[in-house]
Amino acid sequence: MGIHRIFPELWIFVVFKVDKQGNAARKAQRTNDELQTQVDSLQVQVNHLQTRLRSTTKLGPVVSTSRSTSLKSLTLDDTTDLADSENDFDDI
Repeated sequence: MGIHRIFPELWIFVVFKVDKQGNAARKAQRTNDELQTQVDSLQVQVNHLQTRLRSTTKLGPVVSTSRSTSLKSLTLDDTTDLADSENDFDDI
């Protein structure tokens, strides 16, 4: 004879609590995975920008007036666009 037959209300409560905790753990893991993906993406962008900065510093600044951007107004989307557009010089 199992506990679920002796104390059915307690059994339902325990199953509900375990299910609720499992859902919370899965949600936390998904959130963690999403945040880790964002961190990895940002790290790639930082590495790319650091490499570009080092190469620009060695060669001297090459700034087009149409592309100059204030750092105060720079966003992550802008950095991706700038990094991609500046790769046009790689073929030279």
